[in-house]
Amino acid sequence: MSNVFTFSLEGWEETETGLLVAESEQWVLIQSMPMDYLIDGYKLIKKSEIYSQDQGAEEERIAKVLSLRGIEPKMPEGFEFGNAQSMLTWIEAKYDLFQFQDLEEDTLQIGRMYDVVDGEMLTIDYIDADGQIESPYDYEFVLRQIRVITFGTDYLDGVNLLRQNQD
Repeated sequence: MSNVFTFSLEGWEETETGLLVAESEQWVLIQSMPMDYLIDGYKLIKKSEIYSQDQGAEEERIAKVLSLRGIEPKMPEGFEFGNAQSMLTWIEAKYDLFQFQDLEEDTLQIGRMYDVVDGEMLTIDYIDADGQIESPYDYEFVLRQIRVITFGTDYLDGVNLLRQNQD
């Protein structure tokens, strides 16, 4: 049985394909596969937003290639499932930056936590593609509406390098 799945989220056109690492009652953790055979970082997908989890011929082919390459699911060291706030806190401590999507499929938020109010409302320091903190940025996000959390990708690592090495 393959560990590669394609997830469809309610109301989104794009799917998420990945190597299943682990799951809890509320979240699925995958090693993200933005294209065939390429693994880039991790994604946490909220289970309540998944309307289908497919494992067909394409996923079997990808799984075969990964197996031939000796790639198996790998849990990030020290990761534990929890609520969105606790997982974002862990991600920030380990990877520095995170990315998330809430109700809007086309809107990606990259940043670091600025404030959490009553465990419900999240404010972030939004980091743009140049590694700059966008100021002022005071939009609040509802933690329970976060659908996908991404971390440990090459893109986020690059943005973080720019952030850390401002001229």
